[in-house]
Amino acid sequence: MPDTFAVGYPLYEQLSQSGDNDPVLLLTQFKGHVKKELVDVPSIPNYFKGLLYVLDKPEFSNLPRISTLAHSSLCYLVKRVAMQSPAYFEDLNAIRNLVAHLFMLGKESNIQLEARSFWVSSSRALEAIYLIQPVALQNCLEELLKDNDAQLRKLLLVMQELLQISQKVEGDHSREAIFQRFVPLLVHILNQKEYEESEVASLVCDILIKNNTEKNQLQDIAERIGQPHNKVLFQKAAAVVISDGTRPSSFPD
Repeated sequence: MPDTFAVGYPLYEQLSQSGDNDPVLLLTQFKGHVKKELVDVPSIPNYFKGLLYVLDKPEFSNLPRISTLAHSSLCYLVKRVAMQSPAYFEDLNAIRNLVAHLFMLGKESNIQLEARSFWVSSSRALEAIYLIQPVALQNCLEELLKDNDAQLRKLLLVMQELLQISQKVEGDHSREAIFQRFVPLLVHILNQKEYEESEVASLVCDILIKNNTEKNQLQDIAERIGQPHNKVLFQKAAAVVISDGTRPSSFPD
């Protein structure tokens, strides 16, 4: 491991410049450093820049070993910075960019990105951000949900993960408050014809039902859904819950 990690290391420059640098070796060394040791605070922006560069660059990101190393290093770096220099997360754009890369929003779904280990690592990093900037993280996720139709399903799962994190950290009251913030947006999705009886619509119904416990709350939501097909979809799912007390289970553990 380079001794210079202790006083800063030009990770971005080493990864982005062509030459004899082995990205696997560099990322392996960096991951070991950030996992076990304090990082050089002035170098934090450069570290993030280097890892995001790898995740965005097709010549790297299309290679499973390199992209996995970069993503794992990113998760460890987020947790390290949250502990060591939380002021870094005062920038909403930085949070938004990190969430997009933690959950690979720019990538098509594949086995690697859907793996449980990937999701768990990403979720732990998300929790680290939540502990520092809970409201900013909610704002960021709300913006992403409005602006990323192509990745809407994945973002809905991230939103559900955020709800679970809030319950774990602060209890049912926090989870309910955050959920209610997102209800209008979820209903808006169901009212869009493009999501008529789609996988996205089914997932939204699951989220709405999973996070509501009262029959009258479900009925109120049903009344706000104007798209006929999705209204029926929601009512059928809600009727099952009301009749037997079950909850949807189509979410990552």
